[in-house]
Amino acid sequence: KDINLIIRDAKLYGDIAWQTKRGTPTLVVDLESPKIENIFKLMGVKDPKPLGIGSIKGSLQGGATSFNVTNLKGQLGSHLSFSGNVAIDHAGVKPKIKATLSINSINVDTLLASRQMGNQPYPNGKIFLISAKRPLSPSRWPHTPLDFSFLNKFDGQFDISASQLRQKDIVISHPKLVAKVQNGRLDITSLMGSIFEVTFDNALRFRISLNDANLKNLFTPGANVKIVGGKLSLTSDLSTHGDSMDEMIRHLTGPVAMTAKDGVINGFDLPALSQR
Repeated sequence: KDINLIIRDAKLYGDIAWQTKRGTPTLVVDLESPKIENIFKLMGVKDPKPLGIGSIKGSLQGGATSFNVTNLKGQLGSHLSFSGNVAIDHAGVKPKIKATLSINSINVDTLLASRQMGNQPYPNGKIFLISAKRPLSPSRWPHTPLDFSFLNKFDGQFDISASQLRQKDIVISHPKLVAKVQNGRLDITSLMGSIFEVTFDNALRFRISLNDANLKNLFTPGANVKIVGGKLSLTSDLSTHGDSMDEMIRHLTGPVAMTAKDGVINGFDLPALSQR
């Protein structure tokens, strides 16, 4: 009871119980850290973004070849909480992981804030139409090699859902990710409720099919210009390859088709635009 562990700037406190009443021993943890980023520093993460209080609760059962984490509940700062179950089988050459996790709400802007590139390719998130006859300007995408060797260290199945995914004015309710890692390759078979297939190692192919999405659900009520009606459909079959992000972007190829119908927009001042 009342564990208080301090290693340099990292602090961890709480309770740990070791139960042996039901055959297989069970480790029950209820731990909290006032600054979770200091724990990440101990794990080798360089300059982690301040997150605040972190906590984890759960029960761990296991033996010589496998262990299960059940009733898992965790908090990473004020922006991310999760719950679920994780099973790890390490009887073979490499561990096999099966995880089912539920996340409260994902704010993409908050997650990306800790991983900003020094020189972002397009910092304002603009869409560009570039003529194929015009020479491209020097690439600002990273040329450093992409390392996917970590995918060879484990196999696994992952089922991750969230109550909400938010990025600026775009809100997607109840997104779900179903993925598999096997023999160094990541396959994503479902994402955000749409038909979404991805294969990923040093070559990437992804097919997307989104049919009759309600445009009004993609924007929050606070936006000045609101799409209040209409349907959006999107299909693509894209592929690329390369050892760096720059090569991936340069080799990207494939068709994209997008259609919208019955669109209704509020807050768009057409007379003012005409006068200008």
